[in-house]
Amino acid sequence: MKVIFKKITVILLSLLLTSCIQSVVAGSFVVGNFLTKEKLFSSTQEDIKIKSNIKKELIKENIFFINPLVEEGRVLITGQTTNEYSFDINKAIDISWAQKGVKEVANEIQIVQTTRPKWLLSLSKDALITTLAKARILYLKSARYSNYKFKTINSIVYIYGLGKDEAEIRRVAEAIAKISLVKKVISYVVEINDERRK
Repeated sequence: MKVIFKKITVILLSLLLTSCIQSVVAGSFVVGNFLTKEKLFSSTQEDIKIKSNIKKELIKENIFFINPLVEEGRVLITGQTTNEYSFDINKAIDISWAQKGVKEVANEIQIVQTTRPKWLLSLSKDALITTLAKARILYLKSARYSNYKFKTINSIVYIYGLGKDEAEIRRVAEAIAKISLVKKVISYVVEINDERRK
């Protein structure tokens, strides 16, 4: 009963928190996520290894604010930091490139100026936006939910995964952009037949 109630709550929130379409940006770095039936076990294990190694090296450098996302050897690093620690961004990029099997690295780390209470509030809002984004795609019949993943940083939603075609990718991005809390949507989704996946 509790699970059903949570699902209903998410759906209602998704319907209520809507507004006009916000900015939708196509990222220059795109990440392909195999369809579930096409996902290779070896590829999955390699991505897990790359992510684990990056996080270990970041911790050694006392860098804790960066979250690497890895798909098919392509790394997207996200997070927030202040000007005081902005030099750590280049370290994170170098660490990512140093890992065996990495094909591309994209930097989406945001430099912000905020107090700790505001930062904690931002984290809560970002978590809500990610939940609403997942709910939107779950009930978007024209797209396969399992092929899309989301990361929200400071109300900016990063989408990565695999899209059937350009039209589907656009529909997904626009659906997320309709959530009123969202400032911008940046898509790192690759089409299933993209040459970069071969």
